[in-house]
Amino acid sequence: MDSSGNVKGVGVGSATIYFIFDVLPVYTGQICNTPPSCPTGSPQESAPANVTPTISGPNTLWWFNGLGAGVSGYANQTTLTANSGGTGTSYQWAITAGSDKVSLSTGTSASVQVTSIGQSSNANDVSITVTVGGLTSDPFKLTVRAPYTFGTDSAHPTPTYVSDPTYVWQTHVFNIVLDNLLTALPSSINVNENWNAPLVADYPGTNWRQPGPNPFGCPTIQNAEIEDEIQGEVPSRIPTPVYNVNQNGPAVQHWGQEWRIGTCNTGFGPRVETNTIQKYTDHAAYTGVTTPAP
Repeated sequence: MDSSGNVKGVGVGSATIYFIFDVLPVYTGQICNTPPSCPTGSPQESAPANVTPTISGPNTLWWFNGLGAGVSGYANQTTLTANSGGTGTSYQWAITAGSDKVSLSTGTSASVQVTSIGQSSNANDVSITVTVGGLTSDPFKLTVRAPYTFGTDSAHPTPTYVSDPTYVWQTHVFNIVLDNLLTALPSSINVNENWNAPLVADYPGTNWRQPGPNPFGCPTIQNAEIEDEIQGEVPSRIPTPVYNVNQNGPAVQHWGQEWRIGTCNTGFGPRVETNTIQKYTDHAAYTGVTTPAP
C-alpha cells in the first residue's frame, strides 16, 4: 500500500483489506459540541480483493495456409508467460475465443506455446486465459495475420510499358501484397506464380509461345511490392509483335494465372489473386482479376 492508500497485488490469491480510522469523533446519535466534548472511536472498514495472474508475450502471429515450417521473418509460433508473483504451482491455459485460429501446447507450466492454425477475421479476435489457484487472468488478446489480397501500388498504379530489344515490348504489372487487416506485408518474402487455366489461342495461326511460371527464378519481394514482367515475342513469330504506345492491337493468346505468397514452390502458400494474362500483338494486360482469392 502506498501513502495514498492504493493497494497493489504482488501474488495471485485472495485477501481482505482492512482500514482503521485513528480516533475520530463519533457524531452519529450524539448531541455534542466539537471535540473534545464529543465521544471518539476508531471505526474499521474492510473489503475483499483478488489478485489474478497476468499474461505477457507477443500479440501477433502469422499463418501461411499449409506452410507448416513457417516463413522467415513471419512467426507462426510464440510463447506466452503467466505471472503469478511466485505463488503458482499449476497453470491451466485456455483459448476462450478463436480456437479455430490458434492451438496451445499441453502442460501446466507458467509458459505455453501458441501456434497459428487459421487467420483472424478482426484484430484481437483470439483470447487466451490462464487460471492459477482458482483465479483466472483477464483475456490476453492476439491477432493472426496472413497474406490475403493485392492492393494498388501507389508508386505504379497502372502498368508500365517499354520496348524490348528481343521481345519487342514489355508490360509490367505492379501490386502491393496486403494481409487480412489490409496492411502491407512488413518484411521481404518469397512469392510464386502458377498457371491455373490452359493456354487459349485468340489469333488464328499464332505460334506465340507460352512461358513457364516464374521464368526469372523465385521472386523475393521487398516492401510488399510485386512486379510481373510480361514480354512480347520475337519478331519472327506469327503474328508479328509490335511496339505501339496506343496498345490497341488484336488479341493473340491468354491463360489463367494465380499468385501465392510465402514460398518458391509453385502452387503452394496462401493464394491472394487469380487473373487471366491476356497478350495482344502490342501489349499484355490482366483481365478477370479476383482478389482476394482464397
